[in-house]
Amino acid sequence: MNRNLISTLLFSLLVLLTSAVTQAQDKTNYVLFLRDDGLGAVGYLERTGVFVQTQTLNNFAPNWTKVVSAENGVLFYRNDGLGAVGQINREGQFNTTYSTASFATNWTHIVNAGRHLLFVRNDGTAAVGYISRTGQFVMTQSFPAGSFAPNWTHVVSARDGILFYRASDGLGAVGRIDVNGKFTTTQSFPAGSFATGWTKIVSTGKDLLFYRSDGLGAIGHINREGRFATTQSFPVGSFAPGWTHIVDTGRYLLFYRASDAAGALGRIDGNGQFATVQSYDPGAFPTNFDKIVEVSGSLLFYHAAGYAPLYWFSFGGELNLTEGLYLIDNWKHIVKVSQ
Repeated sequence: MNRNLISTLLFSLLVLLTSAVTQAQDKTNYVLFLRDDGLGAVGYLERTGVFVQTQTLNNFAPNWTKVVSAENGVLFYRNDGLGAVGQINREGQFNTTYSTASFATNWTHIVNAGRHLLFVRNDGTAAVGYISRTGQFVMTQSFPAGSFAPNWTHVVSARDGILFYRASDGLGAVGRIDVNGKFTTTQSFPAGSFATGWTKIVSTGKDLLFYRSDGLGAIGHINREGRFATTQSFPVGSFAPGWTHIVDTGRYLLFYRASDAAGALGRIDGNGQFATVQSYDPGAFPTNFDKIVEVSGSLLFYHAAGYAPLYWFSFGGELNLTEGLYLIDNWKHIVKVSQ
């Protein structure tokens, strides 16, 4: 089929998974696409594996810095303080429910922490808020500059707390947000407590995977008392170097290296122990994907040129590739929306 003809469509009509796939359709699991020029789209993956577009949008504000899915909607934020909230209804239609130009500028991190959203800035300013059922943003707490340590490189939400980490010196902390939207620090770690230079910290809900580009790795979790514990450590070289993406699929963790399209699949068991399930040689995937998003148990790979194949993994970890989608090019944000 002619590539130019396909690329004139927002999405190709359908992408069939093999007949053996039995993935559950959940039409509250939508995917929101957003581009810097204000173009947007909404779609979902149905039970048969067909990707269905439900809406095209042409009137978003441009250049959103962060787009974060939360319990009752999606928060949009731009570094100049512009903000908005929207919701996607059961028919897959997006509606803006709240807008403001009065957010603080230059939030470094905006993290979904269960019901609440945590905002953190490099100067130690912070805030907590949530999206109401009617799609309104409500702030519950604010902290002036210097209240938090500066320059956190990673702020990662897990099931029982939020981990703060600074890559330059190994400083760390753990905190949690209570039902009233109030943040409390539950544990602090002095510089050097964590290894320096962690490239990625990936939450699976219960567990946290730490990865450094030289192959150093670790597994840990935050317990119910809000204390962090390491459950497994790996020396340098234990993991392959240079993974550019590590994505939680729900059952597995996918590792992908954009330069040569090598990959691996791993799993963390109930005792916080990691094991590799499958390894994929260079070339197993196409190279230089920009984004990988979990959608209803499948993985949507996206290249800025618009190519977007779907992959899924069997219970044994075998890789299955579908016929690829061709999407609009240069989507900046591709966000799974669960509400």
